[in-house]
Amino acid sequence: TEGKSPLYVVIAGDRGLAGGYNANIFRLVSYLSEGKNATILPIGKKALDYYSHRGAKILSSAFGLVSELGVGNTLSLGSEICRGFRDGQYDKVILVYTRFNSMISQTPVYEEILPLDGKSGDAKVKSTEPIYAGDPDDILESIIPEYVGGVIYSALCEASASESAARRTAMNAANKNASEIIDSLVLKYNRARQAVITQEITEIVSGSEAL
Repeated sequence: TEGKSPLYVVIAGDRGLAGGYNANIFRLVSYLSEGKNATILPIGKKALDYYSHRGAKILSSAFGLVSELGVGNTLSLGSEICRGFRDGQYDKVILVYTRFNSMISQTPVYEEILPLDGKSGDAKVKSTEPIYAGDPDDILESIIPEYVGGVIYSALCEASASESAARRTAMNAANKNASEIIDSLVLKYNRARQAVITQEITEIVSGSEAL
């Protein structure tokens, strides 16, 4: 619909020195949003800096530090996102973050959190008419923002674990490379020193023979 656009909730890190952790997320968002009138909600300092410098359409810059966000913040964020979705600011909400697989494997992923998919994941489950204690609209109005906030908080936990693992891997690689460089330089130094000593001995011997 004209005037609507997808909203990408992008979770990146607060710092660098984590290998391709941040770059992989930005590359995935770029691929997903190509040719679309996308709005970005950056979470994390690196995400906020990246999209601010590129003049992206940013929904809010209030979530610039992942380390300072807790459950309460994500629930408030869920309410803000649902309000914008209900008001027609965007027609889809897509969450982009890094999934933690293991200490050596983290995968950039995305999932559409709005609109909700009413399909059941189990085809064997029989559909029954639910019983509500109260007005269904009021219940959904209360539950859906909490659901969205919970999904975002879960993604934040995955992203934080992934960032720590990626940084540890990057630092281990940097330490290994530094050790190899030091060993190589020590070897070159010893060879150069030995060459100088050998030259001095040769000059001494040559001088004594001339006498």
